[in-house]
Amino acid sequence: MSNNPIKRLAGETAIYGLGTIIPRLLNYLLVPFYTYLVFDQNEYGQITELYSYIAFLVVFLTFGLETAYFRYANQDSNPQKVFNSG
Repeated sequence: MSNNPIKRLAGETAIYGLGTIIPRLLNYLLVPFYTYLVFDQNEYGQITELYSYIAFLVVFLTFGLETAYFRYANQDSNPQKVFNSG
């Protein structure tokens, strides 16, 4: 490894950047393949909608709401009530 921090930073940035760019590029390039050869456009639209819902749920769950739920359950005098109503 080189001792130059700028070269090291550039190398690590390239690795992480490619890890982000390549999947997006592949997704963009494979859309015509999916819509014409694998699925019809209606099926692909349904799959895309499902992925959109999943992405929304991932963002929603990463706000820490599940952690807040369990924290509140531990503070309540009747945790079974919290678990049943949540």
